Amino acid sequence: MTTTQKKQTKVGDKIRITKERSDKHIGEVGTVVSIVDGFTIIKVDFPTDKGFKMSSVFDDDDWEMAENTLHTLQEGDILINEDDEAAKVLAVIRPGLYVLSAIYNLEHSGQIFTAKELEDNGYTIKQETEAVVERTVVELEQALKLKPGTLRVKADEAA
Repeated sequence: MTTTQKKQTKVGDKIRITKERSDKHIGEVGTVVSIVDGFTIIKVDFPTDKGFKMSSVFDDDDWEMAENTLHTLQEGDILINEDDEAAKVLAVIRPGLYVLSAIYNLEHSGQIFTAKELEDNGYTIKQETEAVVERTVVELEQALKLKPGTLRVKADEAA
């Protein structure tokens, strides 16, 4: 007996549809918006040519992880230009055509760009980074319910 390993994904991941009963979404890239029953069923919102979103549900065998590119942007993606200024994808008009926010005002509309124009203007997709958590020794002692002055922090030898 063989066991199938479940695909590991999270809300916000980009996926490419590899098969579906009606074949109408094969090759399309969508964003995972919810996960039901562990990782068994995935609901994805797809932009339509009329600017609306359509939701579909897919099994693990129906999709693969998709590379996030300027041609597969989804609403909410954050882009960074050559000057390190941020803009947000406010709408996907159709794949490769996007409404971006104003620079540094991510809730107000700015301009419409094609994927090619984004490339030409030096835009890249902002990569998610883990948040850095800073705490003082006193805060750690309080959180760990230690007596004041009993916690000693040792420097990381790899740093």
